[in-house]
Amino acid sequence: MAGAGKAFGALGGYVAASEVVATAIKSQSRSFIFTTAMPPVILAAILEALDIIRGADALRAQLRKNMAALRKLLAEQGFDYLDSRSHIFPVMTGGNECTRRACEALLEQGIFAQGAIYPSVPPNQGRLRVTVLPQHTEEDLHRLMRALVAVRASVKGFGVLQEA
Repeated sequence: MAGAGKAFGALGGYVAASEVVATAIKSQSRSFIFTTAMPPVILAAILEALDIIRGADALRAQLRKNMAALRKLLAEQGFDYLDSRSHIFPVMTGGNECTRRACEALLEQGIFAQGAIYPSVPPNQGRLRVTVLPQHTEEDLHRLMRALVAVRASVKGFGVLQEA
């Protein structure tokens, strides 16, 4: 079972199963019984995404390179990113208000980083969700780092984490 949102840039999800299991799910699952069929345009988007993914070895290699570069830059500047091994880096900020201010300050510099605040994360464990893509350049990563350093210096409490 998997979702098609983040992996394929669409919505919905799927279950890969034997015919017996699929039939059982179809006849017993309330969430399946009371749902609407997926629109054809979403299915087409998922199929197109699968075609792109199958031939994306160069993109995957560039993504891994960008992930390693961002990991190195964050560590060099002393940002806590929970040793993320994914393309989404949780840059730890602190409380809810600090996280909100950091998001706004970055957006003013043309950088979108989604904030995650309590109750989505533990109290005073707010974070920015920084996503690196294969299309990002080395200069993009350095620009992000300059912006994060500036925001950390200007937003009171940035990086001050407290246990709940």
